[in-house]
Amino acid sequence: MPQRDVLLYIIILAWLLAAYILCAQAAPMAIPHKTPRSSSPLPLTAQQDSFNFTLLPNYLPRATTAVTALQTLPAACLANTECAANIVATNVTFSDCGSPWTICRCEGGTYEPVSLDTAVDRLARIPVGLRRYIATIMLLGDDSPHAYTLTTGEIHFFGDIGMDGWLHEATHTFDFYYQHTLSSSQDWLDAIGNDTCAPDSYSLTNAVEDFAQVGVMKFYTLAHYGALPLGWETECMQNQLKYMDSLPLFNKTTLFGTCDMTTDGAPHQEAPPPFDQANLAIPLSEDSNRDAGTATSTSATTAFASPTRSPKTSDSDASRQSSKWCILLMSTLLLIVLLAPL
Repeated sequence: MPQRDVLLYIIILAWLLAAYILCAQAAPMAIPHKTPRSSSPLPLTAQQDSFNFTLLPNYLPRATTAVTALQTLPAACLANTECAANIVATNVTFSDCGSPWTICRCEGGTYEPVSLDTAVDRLARIPVGLRRYIATIMLLGDDSPHAYTLTTGEIHFFGDIGMDGWLHEATHTFDFYYQHTLSSSQDWLDAIGNDTCAPDSYSLTNAVEDFAQVGVMKFYTLAHYGALPLGWETECMQNQLKYMDSLPLFNKTTLFGTCDMTTDGAPHQEAPPPFDQANLAIPLSEDSNRDAGTATSTSATTAFASPTRSPKTSDSDASRQSSKWCILLMSTLLLIVLLAPL
């Protein structure tokens, strides 16, 4: 082989080696993430043991237009077997919706349930875009405050669990209305798998409870300039927060509008009587809380953007794309090497 061809051959081999090194750097091996099942405990770290913040000062209650004691118990109240005493049923109507919410309260038992006034106040503070998914509410007594939500949207409260608990259960009704297609969706499970933490210890129960707890955090950011509570940070659960941002539920117009703005068959979607639009119960962000969080949620500027979800490119997709170009480049150089002697 002539000396000139040998030199050319060496140069081509050098280019091939350089291309291989560049490809190895441009398309690193993707780190696999453990995607949990919706019913499995989450392999994450809890940021805090429990929620220690309040939302009452920020979510103002909607005006109550009617509180009516029912002479006949609704079927949902009659079907309840957890109350061994007397059940009193009440219909409550708010100014942002034309249909009432039924509250069944167990009276005369060993433990006193939360008062009707407190329950109405808590319910009135839940934005109508979420409240519209709540069906019947059962108020019962217990020595340890807790609550649970049925797939029908019916919520059972035992004692007073606080405003964050009401938002948690209400978020369940939204999820359950769509038959768990949100908390069990691959996008939500991937968001969990790509994060390293969850809001609190209870969030680690499974993907369903985490969905409701992250929902509460989202409502907190809406009332605090996008900031999380003191002691929580965004980075380790940014994918879960971004998923919440993408949900139509958090569109400002419908969340703080009236219950007829979205016609999806939810339990409450009847238009309210005419009222002053200026009285919409948009949460107040207190100046004293402007610097409350150590980090800011991505929802600070996009919380009320269009709910349309834009397509996303995952790290693995980008890695595969880079690998395709590297394979093409190296194949071309290898072909040159083979044909060079000819």
